[in-house]
Amino acid sequence: MKPKFIILALGILIVMTAVQCTKYNAATTGSAQLNTSQASVKENEPLIVTSNETGASLYVQWSASPSTGVWISPSGNKTVILFSLPGNYTVKARYYVDSTAAAPFDSSTAPITVTDSAYNDSSSLHAICNVIEAMPISPGDLVTVEPVSYTDTGLVFVAHTALTYGNNYPMLEIVYSSDSLDNPGTGAISTYEYNVANVLISPCANLTPLPMPATGYFCIKGLTIGTYDLRFVLNGMLYQGSMTLTDTGCTFNWNYNSGIIFSPLSISKN
Repeated sequence: MKPKFIILALGILIVMTAVQCTKYNAATTGSAQLNTSQASVKENEPLIVTSNETGASLYVQWSASPSTGVWISPSGNKTVILFSLPGNYTVKARYYVDSTAAAPFDSSTAPITVTDSAYNDSSSLHAICNVIEAMPISPGDLVTVEPVSYTDTGLVFVAHTALTYGNNYPMLEIVYSSDSLDNPGTGAISTYEYNVANVLISPCANLTPLPMPATGYFCIKGLTIGTYDLRFVLNGMLYQGSMTLTDTGCTFNWNYNSGIIFSPLSISKN
């Protein structure tokens, strides 16, 4: 009976091991790699990062270092990332056998350089189309407005949505409003108002492997030292604050954490 007991125990051990291997189904540690759509991007230019790790239950945790001014929209083993500040970054993916696992079984990284220039829009990625689709901005979406340049010429802003709008490099339509107000007696504008109107989709645009956030840009020229009111309209809601310009920089007084937000709230003059 003793030999039979040993054979039975060995059989149970083999079955348990097989079940464990089937459950985790993870690639060999150290084999995971990241592929980036570009090695270098401009500020707020969408970057797509893809991992070679796959699996039905695979959970990937994405991060970037440094993390300040970084927006990440993950989708399994792929992610879209926007960087609002120039510099050198490291994108990291941590791999878990499933979303309940306490520790990753592997990780991989990729270096990214963000140049000191603003990504204005997606027009260079579009072919000429006879028709452009205007899509309403989804209720509850969050639009982040980021000041990226302040010079004697004026201020340049890049804005992007938190939600994604398809695979055709969607553009965020930001329209200067006729409701902007002149300062009585001076002819100078004291209030700048913008309508965050639609997401523009070009059917002829290059396709991306992931849905993308809508991005757009706008600039304010002819500014002088002083304080100006700012107004934005999104989905019928009015958001208002102010900006104060000095010889050395610009600060924004903006007290919203939904709808339309400003980040960062200050920028130095170049």
